[in-house]
Amino acid sequence: TDLAICTAQLPYQWNGQSLTQAGTYTATLTAASGCDSIATLNLSVNQSIPGIRYQSVTATANVPIQLNARNIGTDYLWTPSVGLNADNINNPIFNYNIETDYIIQIITDLGCVTVDSVLVRINTEIPVVDQSELFVPKAWSPNNDGYNDKLYPLGLNIKELKYFRVFNRWGQLMYETNIIGQGWDGTFKGNPQITDIYYWTAEAIGQNGQYYKRSGSAVLLR
Repeated sequence: TDLAICTAQLPYQWNGQSLTQAGTYTATLTAASGCDSIATLNLSVNQSIPGIRYQSVTATANVPIQLNARNIGTDYLWTPSVGLNADNINNPIFNYNIETDYIIQIITDLGCVTVDSVLVRINTEIPVVDQSELFVPKAWSPNNDGYNDKLYPLGLNIKELKYFRVFNRWGQLMYETNIIGQGWDGTFKGNPQITDIYYWTAEAIGQNGQYYKRSGSAVLLR
């Protein structure tokens, strides 16, 4: 038998043996008929990635800001999930008014568990009321789970959205809107689009009358 485990699973119990490191191990087993058979285990140990404490993030109450965990795994779980648009991705959007300390459980590409953490502080300074900004997330997952299903601009003190357009990598227009809060669900002419990088551009006018033009890219995840 070939078996790969993580360092956190050591010592590993096998046929009455307590194994503490990688190697080849054997055990003699006796069948009901009294015959002996030899079982062999080729054990390899994948090194776990140590967890880290990220630098604290300062956010403004109820203003969206993107958080980012290390891109070292395939599965993510943020605890608690309060204040996040999704708790199972590496870059959720924080939109909350209470300081929150998050634990991030990451299953790495080797199948081992790493636990990171980050503290999101709330800026208590009085915000400038005429400050405006336009922000679009780096990824979205249109799987109808109620979290991050559409790609759309997140605006701070935006009074008018001139347009929000999404293109594929060949420059074909996939989606367009000028309505704040509406976004693209990842379909084109009724057909779900493939996982890929899509490019967006947007223009808007802030409450202070300032003109904003932004562009960037986002990953469609399925």
